[in-house]
Amino acid sequence: NNNNNNNKNNFFLKFGAHSIQGERPHMEDEYVTFYSLDKIYKNILKKPKLNNQEEKTMKDLENFSFFAVFDGHGGGNASIFMKNNLVHNLVRHNLFQTLNNNNNNNNKNNFFLKFGAHSIQGERPHMEDEYVTFYSLDKIYKNILKKPKLNNQEEKTMKDLENFSFFAVFDGHGGGNASIFMKNNLVHNLVRHNLFQTLNNNNNNNNNNNNN
Repeated sequence: NNNNNNNKNNFFLKFGAHSIQGERPHMEDEYVTFYSLDKIYKNILKKPKLNNQEEKTMKDLENFSFFAVFDGHGGGNASIFMKNNLVHNLVRHNLFQTLNNNNNNNNKNNFFLKFGAHSIQGERPHMEDEYVTFYSLDKIYKNILKKPKLNNQEEKTMKDLENFSFFAVFDGHGGGNASIFMKNNLVHNLVRHNLFQTLNNNNNNNNNNNNN
């Protein structure tokens, strides 16, 4: 419907970030939000003029975002180190510098980078944190509808949601109840929102002006 419907500038959903220290004597956690990775790549190269391949790679990296939460679990040094280094080392990897080796590099099934998740309790007496990883949201949407047969609009929305992912870290900061609640409810409430169920109501459904 839109030749540029993969352009992040047209997404109806942006992002937000917030942190709070809670009851602890000091903050141990960090986060980073990079809406586009092109400037990171340019800073790594440290060249006044880029060649054609580098320009093309930098253009592709406009469509890559990086969001991360680094949980200290007993001290902030590791979190600060990861905040300052992880994304740069990731973008420096050769795979980022050969994005254009195939013509379908925006297809999720062809992404050279998938995702990973890991948790460790650390020195605390119990685990307070949770995370979720949903590579595609179509099944979430279908489970919410609870219908044996979908109409055309619902089928189209579900197809669109194959291209939406949801990743989140829920930090307990003094107990695990809130983390468990968010793990079990947040993504379902997000997908249930009308914006997700009216993605295809106009031919330019990714245009911000038509979704506000």
